[in-house]
Amino acid sequence: MELSDPSHPVLSGLLRKRQEIAAEIEGLESRLHSLVINIDAVDLTIRLFSPGLDVEMVRVRPTPRRHGVRPGDTSKLVMSLLRENGPMSQRQIALKVMEHRGLNVADRVLYAVMRNRTGASLRQLKKRGTLIHAEGAGGAVLWDLTRS
Repeated sequence: MELSDPSHPVLSGLLRKRQEIAAEIEGLESRLHSLVINIDAVDLTIRLFSPGLDVEMVRVRPTPRRHGVRPGDTSKLVMSLLRENGPMSQRQIALKVMEHRGLNVADRVLYAVMRNRTGASLRQLKKRGTLIHAEGAGGAVLWDLTRS
């Protein structure tokens, strides 16, 4: 069986996946069309009440982030993890944050992003005097809560 044969398992799987994606795109286009009609209707109604109002000047709220993380959430989670687990490395903390948020810990690109975000939170908390860091076994930097 040749790879170019549509009945080849790899090719048939890819064709099936393409159909799924195309159908999803079609559904989203339909949804978008419906939303455009809805916003036009709302704009017309607004103009009935306030003919001079430029609705294009109304600020649009940003779409919530995919994982719904608000400013300060990572810092709070880092402090909670350190309270529960004691001293941890930045790597351990980043992986725990990913687990807590239900993210794929095997995704190297996402891990790099989370390691950077976690590092920023750690540095900010250290600057505030909330965290300390010390050298652990093998020269690893371990972070912990300051003890008062």
